Amino acid sequence: MTDTSNEAYERLKKTGRAESYKLKIYEYIKTHGPKTCDELESLLNLSHQTVSSRIWQLKKDELIKDNGERRVTRSGSKAQVMRVTNDSDRKQLNFM
Repeated sequence: MTDTSNEAYERLKKTGRAESYKLKIYEYIKTHGPKTCDELESLLNLSHQTVSSRIWQLKKDELIKDNGERRVTRSGSKAQVMRVTNDSDRKQLNFM
């Protein structure tokens, strides 16, 4: 992450919103199935920056991963489709 991204994340973390968004995205994928960043932005009415950052964190925490599928985004480009990892239910979620 860049310095500005780290600063923005730290500000969000202080308010609890970063973890709230992370949980919201994780639960949405878990409940509704694999989604792209673009789909999540639209479905959850969140900005690209918010969703892409939380996806990065969830991937780093091994709670979601690329399922190998590609879907066309609203802009016409192809995007990775994220799914919940097989063992994520056994992991301790450190939200909040």
